[in-house]
Amino acid sequence: MSTFRDLVFEKSSSQSDVMDDKAAIDAIARTLLQQAKSDYVGLWQIIWELREHHGVTSEVERRRLALQAIDRLLKEGVEVVDYHRERGWARWPDQDPRAALARVEREWDALGSEPNLGDICWFSAREKRGRGES
Repeated sequence: MSTFRDLVFEKSSSQSDVMDDKAAIDAIARTLLQQAKSDYVGLWQIIWELREHHGVTSEVERRRLALQAIDRLLKEGVEVVDYHRERGWARWPDQDPRAALARVEREWDALGSEPNLGDICWFSAREKRGRGES
């Protein structure tokens, strides 16, 4: 049987986790948005950030937080792209944030493991830069 103290502590802990999640998502989105303005950012980099810089050890938790970070990036106008050895970089046809996020989830499920270098997609905000920049 839970005591009042236990219930309050559980609520405080979950609120703290939500705040920590939000802070991690904000930090990752800011960092990757800046990187995406000058270079392509791989999905694997989001996972790496969560594991190495935010201490997220659970694969399930990394996926949940990575999808939230992707959602934030897409809403900021970051584009999703693929890289093909033969053709180079190619935008995903449907850049709608909901559709793109759903596709990432489907491809992640099909992959059957955490994405690694080159898996599923990359992100780019290069088109958002001013003309004449390289």
